[in-house]
Amino acid sequence: MVNKKTIRGIVFVVLMLSIVLIAMAAPTVITISPSSISVDVNNVTSFTAKDENSSIITADVNWSSSNTTVGTINSAGQFTALVAGTTTITATNGTVFGTASAIVSAPAATLVLTIITVSPATASLSLGGGVQTFTAAGFDQNGASISISPAAFWSSSNATVGTIDSASGVFTALAEGTTNITATN
Repeated sequence: MVNKKTIRGIVFVVLMLSIVLIAMAAPTVITISPSSISVDVNNVTSFTAKDENSSIITADVNWSSSNTTVGTINSAGQFTALVAGTTTITATNGTVFGTASAIVSAPAATLVLTIITVSPATASLSLGGGVQTFTAAGFDQNGASISISPAAFWSSSNATVGTIDSASGVFTALAEGTTNITATN
């Protein structure tokens, strides 16, 4: 017959052996793959922690980002890029850790034609054959010069005073008066 003290002693010994085996399996080195990434905002990238034998570590890895404003990383090693900047990714197992770097960039902004200026701003022409060529310049939302594509479409607000070729911007004076020349896209 087995007494209760003997059973407790055996269970304790088995538990101690389990703890020793788990402690022996802990990695001595952690490397993260990839070691660095460059991604755009809103992208998700996976990192992998590997031990000294280049075996993937799946248990007991704690992931962190040094700058959670730039990006966050979940318990599975998935990094989510939030804003432009840099952060260091760390994988920790006990006292052993490895790091990787993440550079997050904002995607290139789409340039939008927002302003068209007409040159010359004013013109005085003689009747009977007065001709003026107008030109258009385009600018994006940042105020930088941008091409007008498709080409500007020209119009005159008063065709009695003068007409303008809608494609070329060449204005011909017909009568005395005032007209507004407009370039649109």
